Amino acid sequence: MKNRGGEKGGLMYPSNDVLEICFETEKLLKMYNFETRAINTIAIQSKILNYVLSHRKIFKSLEFHSAESNSPFSDHVTLLIKSISYTYVKLKISHSLRARNENPSLRTWYNKLILFRGQ
Repeated sequence: MKNRGGEKGGLMYPSNDVLEICFETEKLLKMYNFETRAINTIAIQSKILNYVLSHRKIFKSLEFHSAESNSPFSDHVTLLIKSISYTYVKLKISHSLRARNENPSLRTWYNKLILFRGQ
């Protein structure tokens, strides 16, 4: 997220609430062993949502705004928690796959073998 408040530029740090959601999502991903098995992101979102709403008071500044909402599933806090957990899961899995597929290709290996044979 870009910092538009000043001329310095740079990135903004996430709030403690966002970090708490990411930490809980990380714990759940490790429990599911995401590196070797397929992940159901909807199930993870619902478990994170259930945990966060039952155990923590998150986004206290939006408490009044969420009281005006009619449905708990169209509440902005609920949608925000789902969005944060989904984005974190997507980033974590894509980073894991990229790190796993980082091995050099056979073409690169053979090319270096042939080019540097006599040295």
